[in-house]
Amino acid sequence: MSVTLRKTLLPSLLERLQEYFPDSLKICGEIRCLIQEKWWQYSGYDVVVDKWPDFTTVIVKPDDTANQLLYRKYQHSVFTSDKVNLKQMLKVPGVINWKKEMRFSAISETLFDVLKEASRENGGELYVLPTAHVWSTDLNKLKIIPVPAGFHLTTLKVAQAEFVAEIWDGSGDGTAEYIQALIKDYTSLALYNETHNLIGYMLETNYDTMGMLYVKEEYRGQGFSKILVSNLSKLLLESGRMANVYIDSGNVVSAKLHKDLGFEMQDGCYSWLKYIPDRLVHSD
Repeated sequence: MSVTLRKTLLPSLLERLQEYFPDSLKICGEIRCLIQEKWWQYSGYDVVVDKWPDFTTVIVKPDDTANQLLYRKYQHSVFTSDKVNLKQMLKVPGVINWKKEMRFSAISETLFDVLKEASRENGGELYVLPTAHVWSTDLNKLKIIPVPAGFHLTTLKVAQAEFVAEIWDGSGDGTAEYIQALIKDYTSLALYNETHNLIGYMLETNYDTMGMLYVKEEYRGQGFSKILVSNLSKLLLESGRMANVYIDSGNVVSAKLHKDLGFEMQDGCYSWLKYIPDRLVHSD
């Protein structure tokens, strides 16, 4: 059984999903974006539950329209509090189109086996990317690093999206367009020096997280990353939003940086999964 929720029910769903943080972090960001109607290119998604109102499983997936940003065209988000129900829901015709390439974003490692099994049953293959942990802070714990004299913080400009896309290690088709949308509708910070040259930046994303932290190589090791992270966190927290980041499991430098600023690692481990359908697996 599955139920596609109408938009009026999404606020109620979001409120209840927030109780399952951090497992529900990514999917909450997706649903919040749908509710707020930030982008017309984000309207092309269905929110499907196993049952309503007593749901256990939620899937956010592209619908049959073209109202998705190219970078996010294949993105799926999955949450469940009951693996058995998720397994059954993945078998319901029409819930997942197993004939198309997909990306499952920020999936709990506890669900890898269910998604791998469903992928095999449908003739495809599922590839698991390196895992990450959620780190979070609040205003009581956050250590804010002041901006040095002569330097200043401001928002990124839309014209800088191409530069950000070229540097980001998560880039793919349509990345620049996606980053333009983030800069327009979410919070970002860019740090400039005395001669107005860009030192680094960080962005809020539609996942209820911060990301894409970057500092130019010649300025690294001088505390500028901490300035960006702490001040963007402050802006988000003071406006009632959250300060969360996904940090790769092996990135000890980033983990220490965030820990020094008052972030704490949450329980759970997550990854981005790539599904290749049968027609592409055997295309050779």
